[in-house]
Amino acid sequence: MEANAFRVASMILRSKFPKEADRLLVASQNYFDINPDELVETAEALRRNWVPSLPRFRDFLSEKLNQGVR
Repeated sequence: MEANAFRVASMILRSKFPKEADRLLVASQNYFDINPDELVETAEALRRNWVPSLPRFRDFLSEKLNQGVR
């Protein structure tokens, strides 16, 4: 579940935080290389409420990154 959330986070943060987005994507890809059966489409992650709201998730992560919690 977390790796899918990391992958979604990397997509929604890419424009403002490209370095952080790359790190999230690499972390999720490393996990999926070992556990490929756990990768789901973004829409499925949303349906499962792993990421309940893209705007809220983006705002939450952006606020944390702007505060220097990296």
